[in-house]
Amino acid sequence: PLNENAAKPMKVGISASGIDLKKLQPFMVLFASFPQDMEISGTAESDLLISSEKDTYSFRTESTKIKKLKLLSPQQEPFFQEEVLFVFDGDYNPAEASWAIRELLLTGPDIKIKGDFEKSVDGNSTKLQGQADLEYSLAGVSEVFSQFLPEGLEMAGKTEHKIEFGAQYPTGQTNKLMANLNGKANLGFEKAGYMGLDFGPTEVDIQVEKGLMKIAPFSTTVNNGQLNFAANADFNQQPTLLETPGPIEIIKDIQINDRTTKQLLMYVNPIFANAVNVSGIANFACEKLAIPLAGVNNKEIEVIGTISVNQLRLQASDLLGEIFSLIGAASTGGQSITIQPTRFVLRDGFLQYDDMQMDIGDNPVNFKGVIGLDKSLNMTVTLPYTLKGGTVRVYEKTAGERISLSLKGNLDKPELDTGKLLEDVLEKEVKTQLKKVLEDLFK
Repeated sequence: PLNENAAKPMKVGISASGIDLKKLQPFMVLFASFPQDMEISGTAESDLLISSEKDTYSFRTESTKIKKLKLLSPQQEPFFQEEVLFVFDGDYNPAEASWAIRELLLTGPDIKIKGDFEKSVDGNSTKLQGQADLEYSLAGVSEVFSQFLPEGLEMAGKTEHKIEFGAQYPTGQTNKLMANLNGKANLGFEKAGYMGLDFGPTEVDIQVEKGLMKIAPFSTTVNNGQLNFAANADFNQQPTLLETPGPIEIIKDIQINDRTTKQLLMYVNPIFANAVNVSGIANFACEKLAIPLAGVNNKEIEVIGTISVNQLRLQASDLLGEIFSLIGAASTGGQSITIQPTRFVLRDGFLQYDDMQMDIGDNPVNFKGVIGLDKSLNMTVTLPYTLKGGTVRVYEKTAGERISLSLKGNLDKPELDTGKLLEDVLEKEVKTQLKKVLEDLFK
């Protein structure tokens, strides 16, 4: 153990190769604020100067090479660097579990870190503070920071920024570090992808005070349109949710595609299920949004807002093909569709709306019901025909009750339940006639 001869001053130089990072505890202080379940591996070749005074050890190296450095978190792709150069000057007190890094420089193909950090322990209180200048490849390190990002967010390009942070938390309770964090950073990326949305160059200012993170309002390009965003996250709360501070017109005139359809739009309307060659212009005004930062549970996602789509075209949608055949429209690929502004609520794993009108040419088709994120369906589709056999147009006032059909199946294969069509029509007609009889009786 390091502290056996701590009372005796010493100064030694060590040249070594094949050092296993898993077993070299003094070098691990760099990773003290990382998640406890993160594994670190690699081998080091180092010229290391070690000195001691009382219970404190000082380490200095200017020529350390770490080969095959790997950081691995559960259920994440590893961060890997074939070789990094490491400069380090710091103190370590194993008795107090405290350390100070006066100089740190880590340079590799995808990352460059320069900074100073300090962790001090005073009885039941631990203090962590530091600052760092970082330059790194976002694709290379995004998995390391995945616990702070929405699941599925992919970033690319190189970026550089400065981070300042500090936290005071109960000793031995590193799980409370984020809840007591203070800091600020200017982050950004050249491009990013999230659920079929392709973001352009973006700069984001972030501040954290007592575990409350605030992302300042910003705008950027996405799918040839515009995205506006701002959010807060409270690390005192579990699960930690990324939440908008108020109503925001998040998406303005973005182009939708097959990826946005498969990952987002199929949960908005079942006509997008199994659709291909999708195009159109979408808008989304958000009243409320809350997304877990890690370990997404669909029941913890909440979104309330209004969506609309113009110039929509798509192919291979079996459900839309059924609707087209019933209304006598052209093929799904050649018809332009408009989804009128529709307010919806996504909560507890289910998306619901009262009326989503889809104009297929001049024929209105209306959807109502619930779509589950588990792909379940409980919806009705109202066709542009009345029970009397009339045809409804978007520019005409409806005369008489329209024909509605239930959907059967799920999002993998949604179908109109035409088998109940005659039964439903007769039931509605009987109710209509009965209502007339009652009205005549009580005149």
